[in-house]
Amino acid sequence: MDNGIISSFSVLVFVFICHYGKETKKSIGSLLHQRFTKEQFGSFLDFKSLNLGENIPKKIREVILKCTTAIILFSPGFCSSKYCLNEVLMILEEKKPFIPIFWDIDPSELEAALEDNKGHFPESDMENYRAAIKEVIDIGGIVFQSNKQ
Repeated sequence: MDNGIISSFSVLVFVFICHYGKETKKSIGSLLHQRFTKEQFGSFLDFKSLNLGENIPKKIREVILKCTTAIILFSPGFCSSKYCLNEVLMILEEKKPFIPIFWDIDPSELEAALEDNKGHFPESDMENYRAAIKEVIDIGGIVFQSNKQ
């Protein structure tokens, strides 16, 4: 399903969409991916862009390295996923421009959401995650409440 996105994309904008799939892949994640495609921007949304059998962490790293920008879709369960948190770390480490979108979660709730999951991650990882989340919160972003509650 890659459709040559990484190797042959000749667009000026290639967007990596970082998201917690359980909450956003069939809503805002897919909508953004469809819109970017319609506007002839390149975009990567894991469940639409990965091929069966691919080494997912390796592919994600490759895409983050090659993207021109990222959208980070924070949602209530985002901080429970080491994959999502590691993607944020990679985006920040590579100094990629990004737009945070807070989907059904206020930025002020993000640190508490991370702390709710601290037993799931080694403390050394938690330190990195805390610093990354703080950096994103300090930047701010778009807050959107879907009113699905």
